[in-house]
Amino acid sequence: EHVKGKVPGGVWGLSRQSSGICYRFRTDAKKLRVKWNVGDRNLAGHNMTGAGRSGVDVYGWDGAKGWRFVKGSRPKQAFQEIDFTWTPGRPCMIYLPLYNRVTRFELGVLKGAKVEALPPRANGVTKPVVCYGTSITHGASASRPGLAWTAQAARYADVPFVDLGFAGSGKMETSMLDAISEIDASLYVLDCLWNMDDALVERNFEPFLRKLKAAKPDVPILTVEMCVVENKPNKKSQFIRDVVEHLKKEDPAKW
Repeated sequence: EHVKGKVPGGVWGLSRQSSGICYRFRTDAKKLRVKWNVGDRNLAGHNMTGAGRSGVDVYGWDGAKGWRFVKGSRPKQAFQEIDFTWTPGRPCMIYLPLYNRVTRFELGVLKGAKVEALPPRANGVTKPVVCYGTSITHGASASRPGLAWTAQAARYADVPFVDLGFAGSGKMETSMLDAISEIDASLYVLDCLWNMDDALVERNFEPFLRKLKAAKPDVPILTVEMCVVENKPNKKSQFIRDVVEHLKKEDPAKW
């Protein structure tokens, strides 16, 4: 709430959506019920299923196989619920909708059952990977919440992620730099090129990168180029590649 009025209006509005939020817990219950309400009555989009835009995804831990999909939802109204059986003690993870506001979320278990948060990951990573970007980071066109690329990467690497994808609004403004650098991250991922024209990239990219590094000198930064059908850097991708190479030569110890 403290950044309201400081970040662009489009970013603030999209930040109310629950993309990237998930609950990780363990329970001894044999049955689970999940109830949730969404604030936007438009349950699906022209390029997104209702399951991705307004539904939840349930994953369970399966030992050596890692996190495995268990159950999704196909929303038909603003208030929704799903029921499913569960193996007592099995770690569970529930992803919230990608492109809607969750106004209510409830987890139901049988009387007497216990629910507890999962402990920190065994690999010791407690600080999140912070991904700042466009609709792609936001989760656009993923068929289910668990299939957004940030969700997939978090499961494969088994690390916490903060999803700061803002559809149409990832433009590397200074106000966003201030908000992002407040997060104590293990890695920053910058994937904004799709929302920026050539002039905006040339104006914002290098200052943003320099200031973020100055604010968080010990945190690595991963800059993402655009994917193009020619399978080679376009003008914007080449520009940020040149900037990064210049910074490495300017101060190899820093970059």
